[in-house]
Amino acid sequence: MESNEDLAPSQHVITLDFREYFEIEPSDNCQNDFLEIRDGPHGYNNQLAKLCGNTFPSRPITSSDRHLWIHFQSDENIEYRGFKAVFQFISRRDATTPERIPCYINLTDPYDGVFGKKDIPLEVNESAIAYPKLHVDCLWSITVPEGMTIYLQFMEFVLHKPNDCVNNFVQVFPNNTDIDPDVKTFCGSMANTVTSKSNQMFVRLYYLPAENKTTFQANYTAFRTIGQEAGKTCEPSEFSCEDTTCIHGTLWCDGNFNCRSRYDEEGCKLLTWATHYFRRSSASLLADTDGDIGVIKRHGGWTNIGRLKDYDDQVGKKIGRSTNHGSSGGSSLHAVGIL
Repeated sequence: MESNEDLAPSQHVITLDFREYFEIEPSDNCQNDFLEIRDGPHGYNNQLAKLCGNTFPSRPITSSDRHLWIHFQSDENIEYRGFKAVFQFISRRDATTPERIPCYINLTDPYDGVFGKKDIPLEVNESAIAYPKLHVDCLWSITVPEGMTIYLQFMEFVLHKPNDCVNNFVQVFPNNTDIDPDVKTFCGSMANTVTSKSNQMFVRLYYLPAENKTTFQANYTAFRTIGQEAGKTCEPSEFSCEDTTCIHGTLWCDGNFNCRSRYDEEGCKLLTWATHYFRRSSASLLADTDGDIGVIKRHGGWTNIGRLKDYDDQVGKKIGRSTNHGSSGGSSLHAVGIL
């Protein structure tokens, strides 16, 4: 089973023409061996053809934009000769629609992140205003460290026309962007949580620009499953969700629900220091594990690094511990977690 994507130069489309021979095992609805062609860069784009048998396609297949997605699937039961095709890039000067601006957002924060419609690039929004009858089609790619999986939950989910599953929806691909039974499509009044099967997940938003009420915001969390075997525990830098899963320790009491059980936000309280409000645990855990002061500042919610150093100095005096922040502000803090 193989997939490939052809990309034409800017302001061109692609034509695909079959030559000399076309021999693929015939079957009802091409359910065994087949060649599938879609109008775009992904396996969820509009299907242009699904071919099998030994008859040439009647005419060349042409994309509407710069991409064609081509997928050939073959089992090991019956072997046929296959096919031969050639492609060409053709100027789109006669096209009735503009060239699409790619809308692909790559999310790489390793342990959690918040994303949504607000991330759509400005040029995509400007094109949507200029061509309100063309759908906006954006894809978010989420990647977390190897060995972890992804828990996705929606904080906001509003569609301009609920239950219009043709013109506005959100799709979640737990594995890849092929259409398969694991794909979740949300086009009603709510969206459920989704768990990936690997360290990757894709989220797609599809809507008409005129439907400006359509929006969503979601957050993802990387978690590790430890199983129920005796002696299996979370790492010192992790927080146990008490359901055989672990999340990174900086997510404990950070103001967002990251555990599926929401256990990470139970019993949390907001502390103050010199009029600065912060949550104890994120800064504390990083400090106890020799976290860099810059990282502690970011995860603890500190807006002033000098105030953070001052706070650590005062804690150090109380417990008889010396502090050494260094001139660059890049050294470690220790034992902030005594509160």
